Amino acid sequence: MTIGNHPLSGGSEAISSLSFSSRLLLLLLLLLLLLLLPTHKYHRLLFALYTTHRY
Repeated sequence: MTIGNHPLSGGSEAISSLSFSSRLLLLLLLLLLLLLLPTHKYHRLLFALYTTHRY
């Protein structure tokens, strides 16, 4: 029996890699939305976090 040549093993690996890339894309989309949306509360929060971590 050759388990490595089983179609399910390759498929699971492809699905895991695709889910990882899709997660990165979703994170980038969320960051773009936060930057584009006129939500001053988020901008103030990010600015406060940036200034506190900077000093």
